[in-house]
Amino acid sequence: SGNFQGTGVYLAIPSTLNNPDLRVQVTNELEIGTDLIIQPKYSSKWFTKFNLTYNYYKRESNDIIDNAPSPLSSGADGQVNNVISLKSNGMEVSLDIAAYKSKNITWNFGYRFSNPKTEVVSTYLGQPVIKGAYAIRQGTNLGVFWGQYALNSLTAKTPSGTAYLADPSGFAVDSYGNVVNKTSGKVVLSNSNDKVLMGDPNPTMIQNFINTFTFNNKLTFSFQFDMFSGNKIYNETKQWLYRDTRSNDFDKPVSWSGQTAGAYPVYYSSLYNSVNPVNWFVQDGSFVRLRDVSLSYIITKFPGTIFKSGTITVSGRNLWTKTNYQGLDPEAVTSGAVGRGYDSFSFPNLKSLQIGVNFTF
Repeated sequence: SGNFQGTGVYLAIPSTLNNPDLRVQVTNELEIGTDLIIQPKYSSKWFTKFNLTYNYYKRESNDIIDNAPSPLSSGADGQVNNVISLKSNGMEVSLDIAAYKSKNITWNFGYRFSNPKTEVVSTYLGQPVIKGAYAIRQGTNLGVFWGQYALNSLTAKTPSGTAYLADPSGFAVDSYGNVVNKTSGKVVLSNSNDKVLMGDPNPTMIQNFINTFTFNNKLTFSFQFDMFSGNKIYNETKQWLYRDTRSNDFDKPVSWSGQTAGAYPVYYSSLYNSVNPVNWFVQDGSFVRLRDVSLSYIITKFPGTIFKSGTITVSGRNLWTKTNYQGLDPEAVTSGAVGRGYDSFSFPNLKSLQIGVNFTF
């Protein structure tokens, strides 16, 4: 029994059907690695020890489970199925060097390197799986950006071979390389069903550089640089700012046919594209960052007190970043297997400064 209100009747259709014929996901992995320690005898101070760790991996994942399209007659939008096969490979290198050691000075250097790569081998019925701005597509890396693009040629054609511009005389290629309507000042985009690979959010190389210097066994100075290379970022934050005409891009002049346009808002607003993915907002996400810097000093004498020793430490994180990315932070993006490199009003990493004091009784 219960209390009911209203007399309406509705039909609820499941969005995804179950599949009794699902196969188990299977992953096979091969790893080859080694540890190597070298201690040269030719020098008592410089490069006295090398510690190298190397690991190569190769992984294949088959029958990965995800949602697959289903016919309308099934009564649902899709069905759970074995839809994707992936292969991954890469190597990881770790090198630690006792670079210098004397009575009063010690320098240790560390280096880390990795180049992960995951490729889509096959998809359900060979069809791409589109997840917003991402595509899982045969023959490409996992989770690449997929969307419409601004035309860059007056003779551009659709996939069927039809010219986008029946009469190109009313159009021009502007200073950004985009095709623009000379009358309206709007950029011409590809059709909504004509999408291309816009960029790969996966870095081709990740590196870390670590240095530690110690003076007189009391003063220690250390710092670490991180470097990401080759990755792209989809800057949806900027795309929304285009909608609201709040981006500083609207102050940048655009020229075509030998003259500079005056209606910048019209030009840039045409690239907004109702937040549908478009290649204009794909940007280079490579960066070099001073991840950590620290200075500490050990005090060993406290006459007339109960303290045996103490350490004073001043450290900072994310104090300096070099990047061409136009958003707030190239790291303030999504980082999932498929959803990597998407900046949608993400909160940036903070610069921070800490001071610490530690005493031993």
